[in-house]
Amino acid sequence: MSHTKTSLAHSAIAASFNQAVKSYNRANVIHREVGQRLLENLQLMQIEPQVILDLGAATGLYSKALAKYYPKTRVVAVDIAWDMLRHARRHRAWFKQQGFVCANSYQLPFQDNSVDLVFSNLMLHWCTDYEQVIQEVRRVLKPEGLFLFASLGPDSLKELRQALVASGSDISLHDFTDMHDVGDALVRQQFQGPVMEAEFITFHYPSVDKIMADLTDTGAALLLDDPEQQLKSQLPAIGDAYPIETGANKLPLTYEVIIGHGWGPKTRAPANQQQGNEVHIPLTKIPRR
Repeated sequence: MSHTKTSLAHSAIAASFNQAVKSYNRANVIHREVGQRLLENLQLMQIEPQVILDLGAATGLYSKALAKYYPKTRVVAVDIAWDMLRHARRHRAWFKQQGFVCANSYQLPFQDNSVDLVFSNLMLHWCTDYEQVIQEVRRVLKPEGLFLFASLGPDSLKELRQALVASGSDISLHDFTDMHDVGDALVRQQFQGPVMEAEFITFHYPSVDKIMADLTDTGAALLLDDPEQQLKSQLPAIGDAYPIETGANKLPLTYEVIIGHGWGPKTRAPANQQQGNEVHIPLTKIPRR
């Protein structure tokens, strides 16, 4: 099996998550679990943000939670998948200052030094050039603003990887970025006091079919570098090779979750000049819905 990092195209990511919008909240238990942990971490931080970006907001579950936790704060949900944002807008927190922007995380359409907090729940691992995203986060953060995020590490889905190898499958999985590499990127981008920690969260399934169904229903099926029909034909062999634990739901699926944060530099990022067709939007111009 190839272990080469799969390059995920922006269009493929957007399409996959747009297709998963109806099933996302039901199936994506890891997103809910990790998002709650991020909120708990945030409550320990000494910050009273005026503007928050929820970067990779998906269906807006945590944009809504942030708007309720900070009722006087403008919360802007940012995602590459427009259908996800439409769902988030329909289910927004009423009478809160929420905005919704469809944008690429590599080129955030916001002014320099305009955001107090960037909150990002399980988005960074989708970005092949994750340092470019971190650089953009630093650009839009105000001096000493906070970047709080969660990502997936390389030991995620280890049981599925093992089964693919043992079954002789030529399907490959997307490789996730190591915690230390993300931390090094934060240092290179001059984030202050970066803190990184990793933990393992394991869910249990009754069958490989159910595992694959949940990956598809959360938009994560594009982690598999594989045509759909090929996967279906290989499922029996993958199931036979899958590591088993005792109990009713005996197939484990483990995620290595990286939770980190860093504070922006004390000095302001240099103002970028508008180039080409890029437009940087003041956050105050994003209307209250």
